[in-house]
Amino acid sequence: MFSLLEPESLKLLVAEIRSEFKSYEHIQTEALGSLEYLRASLMETLRITVLQSTGQPRVSPGANVDGKHIARGVEVRYGFLAFTRSTRYFHDLHRYRPQRWLPESHQYWDPAFKYDATDDFHPFSQGPRSCPGMPLAWRQTKLGIAKVLWALDVEMLPNQDITFEKDFRMYGMWKKPSFWVRFHPAPIGS
Repeated sequence: MFSLLEPESLKLLVAEIRSEFKSYEHIQTEALGSLEYLRASLMETLRITVLQSTGQPRVSPGANVDGKHIARGVEVRYGFLAFTRSTRYFHDLHRYRPQRWLPESHQYWDPAFKYDATDDFHPFSQGPRSCPGMPLAWRQTKLGIAKVLWALDVEMLPNQDITFEKDFRMYGMWKKPSFWVRFHPAPIGS
């Protein structure tokens, strides 16, 4: 959805996918790892619509964090939503900007995002508490998006004024607005 709201991002994503594969049958999960703009688009979507507002609880062993002492036994959580909505960590944070996740060597990397905290964002958590389904989720999502965008042109229907802050609500899970699109067969060889 967010790529459709930012047509230039959608154009770059479609171009990457269609230039990488000669046919629909060639789109296999093993070949998707090199698609950096696809990965960046997914990371930016996850940044905007984090999977949960807070991380899993952890019990402090008694430690100092950012100069503050957290007593032993206190339950602490990581504030995903607060982190991804802070100008301290992300530039132009209310806009969908996949280029913030690209490596500096990528042609579409933008130095405006050089200091974004992309190395500190782990939407599926990390370590022993990371989601066991993460590898499968990445493969299936990349595969689905690549196949759809290779075979179809996607168009957002007119008169839809959707913004994240106004139209999305978090109640344990996201309540998302209706969003209408139209699919057209992509021209062969596009």
